[in-house]
Amino acid sequence: MAQPMCESGEKRGVGLEHSSEMESDKLPIVLRKENQSKQMSDQTGRESNERPPTVVDRYFSKHYRIDLQKKQGEDICILTHSNKICIVTLAPSHPILSEKKTVTDVNFDVGGANRLENKTSGKSKRGALWLGALSPLCTLTCSDESKYRVYCGVKGQLIEVNTALLEAPQLVNQKPWGTGYMGIMLPALKGHEAEMARLLTEDQYQEALKARLASQDT
Repeated sequence: MAQPMCESGEKRGVGLEHSSEMESDKLPIVLRKENQSKQMSDQTGRESNERPPTVVDRYFSKHYRIDLQKKQGEDICILTHSNKICIVTLAPSHPILSEKKTVTDVNFDVGGANRLENKTSGKSKRGALWLGALSPLCTLTCSDESKYRVYCGVKGQLIEVNTALLEAPQLVNQKPWGTGYMGIMLPALKGHEAEMARLLTEDQYQEALKARLASQDT
């Protein structure tokens, strides 16, 4: 199976590479330091009780969309890097994570559009599909036979999908904010701020979860 490659952009900061360092999983280069952080954690943990920041904490801002397509609980987390790259992952409140389900299949063929056919080339990402925030990205099937459609979350170019999930779908629930990511989006430079404004911040997300829980109790 061919490995998806994304070339680094001169104006966008770090690019996207892949490595076999983490159990042969494919992941963006900005997440490759996760092993280093874990090693540092082991060393510093003996000297301090404080948990060192994770790779996501250091390099990304977390934004959220909840109840996508009016399906309660089907929430996603968008990890945004300073170079505008957006990594699509599940939010902690998504049923797969909150109910500790196991993903057994990841299907990138969504309604006749196979996201695996998305091909990009060059620094300008020629050939990348332009998708909307509510464009389907993939379908996740769990061991209890429940299925969930995951959406792009932001409007932009689809830079890649995580093909490692085809052979190891359980990464979605095992490493949701690392090698279990589902895709990488790149909003238009001029539209990036507008896209971010449509998402929830961490504080807004927590408040929205409280409101949703309160509405369920009434």
